[in-house]
Formats: sequence, C-alpha cells, structure tokens
Amino acid sequence: SGVFVDGKTETAALYAFDTLHLDEQWSVNAGMRYEHYKTESDGAALVAIAATPATNDYLLTPYSLNASDNLASWNTGLVFKPLENGSIYLAYANSQTPPGSGNFSLSSSDSSADNPDLDPQETKHIELGTKWDLLDERLNVTLAAYRTENENQVSYDSVSQVYFQEGKTQVDGVELGVVGQLTNFWQVSAGVAHMETKQMDQASFSTTSGVSQTSGVRWSPDLTATLWTSYTLGDLTLGGGARYVSDQERFVVSGVDSGTQNMPEIPSYWVADAMAAYRVNENVNLRLNVYNLTDEEYIESLNNSGARMRLGAPRSAMFTTELSF
Repeated sequence: SGVFVDGKTETAALYAFDTLHLDEQWSVNAGMRYEHYKTESDGAALVAIAATPATNDYLLTPYSLNASDNLASWNTGLVFKPLENGSIYLAYANSQTPPGSGNFSLSSSDSSADNPDLDPQETKHIELGTKWDLLDERLNVTLAAYRTENENQVSYDSVSQVYFQEGKTQVDGVELGVVGQLTNFWQVSAGVAHMETKQMDQASFSTTSGVSQTSGVRWSPDLTATLWTSYTLGDLTLGGGARYVSDQERFVVSGVDSGTQNMPEIPSYWVADAMAAYRVNENVNLRLNVYNLTDEEYIESLNNSGARMRLGAPRSAMFTTELSF
C-alpha cells in the first residue's frame, strides 16, 4: 500500500553533578541537565476521500512533521547520617518527555501526545528514605516513600470540545528491601512494595462512546513482593523463593460497568521457584533451576483491549554447567 513511517531524534546536552559534604553527618548533592532536541518524522498514510457502504476510496498522502526545543531538568538531595551505619535522605528530581520521544514518530492528531504543537510532559519525583547496615554489616535494610507525578497529558474538554494538556498521573508508594548474608552460609533477599495510582483530569472522546473519563492507571499492581533465600552445606547450595503480584487493572474508565467489557484485569498470582547447585571442584559447578515450582496457571499480560492474553511460563527446569579456569 506504500504506507510507512520514518523518524529520527537528534539531541545535544550539557550536564553537571556534584556532592558537597557540609560535615561528617550532612551532605548535599545536586545536578542539572540542559538539552536541545530535534525530532523529524516523515511518512505516508491512507486518507479516505470517499467512504460509503458501496465504495471505499483512499489516497496515499505523504506528510512531514518536525519538533525541536530546549529542555532543562535538575535533581537535588539532602543526606543525613545520624550513625556510621545508617543514613536518611530526601531527594527531588524532574524530567521532561517531548512529543515523539517514545518512538521517534510525530503525529498530527489533536489527541496524540506525539503532536509537535504540544508541550513536553513533565515528571516530578520526590522521595524520602533511609538505609541501614545491621548485624555487623551482614544485613542491609532500605525503606523509602515516594510520590511521582506526570503532567501535561492530553485530555478532552467536553465544554469547548477540544483536546488540551490538563491530564495528570500521580503515583504514591512505599518500598521495603532487605538484602544480607546472615551467616557465612545463609543468604536472603526480600522486598515488598505498595503503591496507589490515579489519573486526574484525564478524558477522551470517540464518536461511538462519546466522552469517557479515565480514573486509574493500567497495569499498576497495588502490592508486589519477592523473597529469595539460599543456604550452603559444604559443596551443596539449596535455594528457594516466591514472587507475588496483586491485581492489575486493564479497564480504567469510570462510570462504565466493567462486567460488560473484555477481561477487565489481570488477577493476582504467586509463583515459587527453587534452585540446587553442587560444586564438583574449583573449576566445575552444576546448577539446577526449577521455575514455577507449583505449576501455577496465571496471566502474565493482556493486550489493551482485553481480548488476548499471554499465560505465564508453566513449571520448567534448566540445568547448567558452569566452568571457570
């Protein structure tokens, strides 16, 4: 048909970063980046010149779009060490995403975030956290709470009936991580994360369903967790762990009964894994990994319409021989 898209982005940037130690307990780090970008997109699309039940005529129409601008972003952080083995930090950073940066392709559509007439989307991230080395530095514990906001998303104004940049995504979360070598033979790694996501002032329009309001963020589980531990007995090492992901919503349009839609979410799931390794000598190590130990049937991903899914891998095993000389 001759339809094609060809795009490229060129960037040039200057950045600086430094850490200032105020005393033994306090330090400040900061950085700044200044960037110029230029995105060019050429292609050809089929445009209907007559469309009736009896005839469908299209014209191959070439197009050329470009966008360029200067972007400034920065980050800063304050670190306090109340004790030698621990620290508390507060950090802030921002970044900007201009039209076409995701796939090097611009669009003339008013509803597309890749329209060159739109301003860059801006992401702001603030985080408060702490890190500690415990048990004579055998165990590292991290805890952090954060908020991330993405602004200037394309939304539809039902009053003026035009698209404008008013949409916003907000993510609030907290994460706990533990990594350690508890003894000379026992290792452990674990983590749990909880987040709440929401869309604000995010609307779209279609000729079939009219104006719809988006309230949530797709594929955003409220809770995720991982655990892995291993123990060494002479030349034999045994390990095992589990992964958990809570429900992930696909259908995030408010005011519509999700029961009338294709699969509205990915259900939560647990997956367990195991490992055994045997050190034959200093040059040869044998390892057996078993994935999805209980042969759990779960959905790994859905397409955006909820009509097609991909199941997670069933129980499987992999045997490897590691050689070192």
